[in-house]
Amino acid sequence: PVTLAGTRGVHPDAVCTLEDGRTPLCTVLARTAVRRFVGQRRVDCLLTVRDDSSLDHDAPCSVGETDLATWIVSQGWAYAREDAGADLLDGQADAQRNNLGLWGLVEAPQ
Repeated sequence: PVTLAGTRGVHPDAVCTLEDGRTPLCTVLARTAVRRFVGQRRVDCLLTVRDDSSLDHDAPCSVGETDLATWIVSQGWAYAREDAGADLLDGQADAQRNNLGLWGLVEAPQ
């Protein structure tokens, strides 16, 4: 598995509450948003060769010229880790301020 560098997703079992009362898994909402963004375009990830292949890869990925981690955090569908760069932290602050993605739901887990 590949984790976008500098990001943290919501727990796989986390439930989000929508305005109409529906309660889908937050990961389903995030995955749908990413699929719409990516479409048929190629996702490129820079993976390093490692001996511990059983662990997740923390890698930068892009779609064309767009950094996927920056996009997903700035759209509110993942969280920036505390040790993330300024671009991710600023993107998360903008998403939160503008109620995008998880931040725009009636109830979303941290």
